[in-house]
Amino acid sequence: MAAAAPQAVAWETGDALLVADRVLGLVRLDLRSGEGMRPALPPRSSLVDLTSIVAVADGEFVATQAGMWPSRVVRIRLAPGDDSIAAVEVLESGHPAMGAPAGACVTPDGAILFLANPGWSNLGAGGEPGGRSRPVAIMRTRIPAAPARPVR
Repeated sequence: MAAAAPQAVAWETGDALLVADRVLGLVRLDLRSGEGMRPALPPRSSLVDLTSIVAVADGEFVATQAGMWPSRVVRIRLAPGDDSIAAVEVLESGHPAMGAPAGACVTPDGAILFLANPGWSNLGAGGEPGGRSRPVAIMRTRIPAAPARPVR
């Protein structure tokens, strides 16, 4: 399985990347074989429209989702074995400054910074500038402590 609309990657292990994909959600790419697979999701979870992903701890990632309503920032915890996702937790959602969030990073103190409104809504149908522009908002969110995870 290949990614359909890849947006960003995060290093998962010595031989795998996680690909944030707008269409497929999350794809685990084995760098040795080139094979991709979609980890199974917990019930009532969705990872479609991912626009960024960043590793925050062993088996934990933060991603932005731009096409959902409301747009959101989520923490993704992989299950041991990495073939499924143990949990998807919403960290930010529905903030008035958020448009289509993207571009997350981790600060030295462990917070997440992300572009809250990178300006996609300011583009016309052909990708040309148009509409009302506004300053890009950079938001900061904290990552709550996660339950202990068994060491792999």
